[in-house]
Amino acid sequence: MSFVGILLLVTIASAAQGYRVCPKGWVYYRNRCYLFSEEKATVKEAMKGCANAASNGRLVQVHNAQEEAWLEQQLKLRAMSRVWMGMSDIMEETVFLKLTDARKIAFTNWNDNEPNNHRGIEDCVEWVSNGKWNDAPCDVKRQFVCEMP
Repeated sequence: MSFVGILLLVTIASAAQGYRVCPKGWVYYRNRCYLFSEEKATVKEAMKGCANAASNGRLVQVHNAQEEAWLEQQLKLRAMSRVWMGMSDIMEETVFLKLTDARKIAFTNWNDNEPNNHRGIEDCVEWVSNGKWNDAPCDVKRQFVCEMP
């Protein structure tokens, strides 16, 4: 069988199992692709960066404990300690919504005593190095993770 034939067979088998091919620089995990940006940006800049990286790219929104554990492992491998996520309570304090569709988040992993809206200016969500979440001012520059659903 030719190389092209083998490649086609692998592609068909992967599609049948629900696998997808991620763009260069993106990492595959459970039917999603993730991009770990080393640059620092505000939440608004990070949202633009994700949209520019892929047509349906967005800041990561953690859906469950398994995804959270995988992301934590990936962030630690990359020595990323404070990372923006795609959630905010800017519309109503303590009601955290997804930045993409303004729906409430179902899964959370807050640090102790968080969210606390320290000084009344913390509306965005960041992952911190202990694997927990913190609310922080949206205009602070942090690294970020993009995902493609």
